[in-house]
Amino acid sequence: MTNKSFSKEFITKLLTKANVVNAEGKVDEDYVDRLAEQLDKKMGLFVMNKLSADSLEAYYQLVNKKASADELNKFLQENIPNFIEEQKKFFDDYAYNFFNRAAIIKDTLSKE
Repeated sequence: MTNKSFSKEFITKLLTKANVVNAEGKVDEDYVDRLAEQLDKKMGLFVMNKLSADSLEAYYQLVNKKASADELNKFLQENIPNFIEEQKKFFDDYAYNFFNRAAIIKDTLSKE
């Protein structure tokens, strides 16, 4: 799964690129935190859907014993076919949908 600092960095980059910033040109950290939490949950669902029942149980055991991000990533690479490509597609799709929603919101607000 994702680690918290990666999720926040990813979301911050998306917000900055979409120009979703405050009057000072900075992203709202509370908004980053909320979106990063949503991203982590979506990534968790993605992983759960890709793992077999046995692999999912083993994954939960790793999470419960507080395995490192490297250990979890290695496990996922070993248990999800083409994990790196699947993960890249997940983030690419997330970014694509994020930018589409941001454009729709900006367009709607500009018409008011």
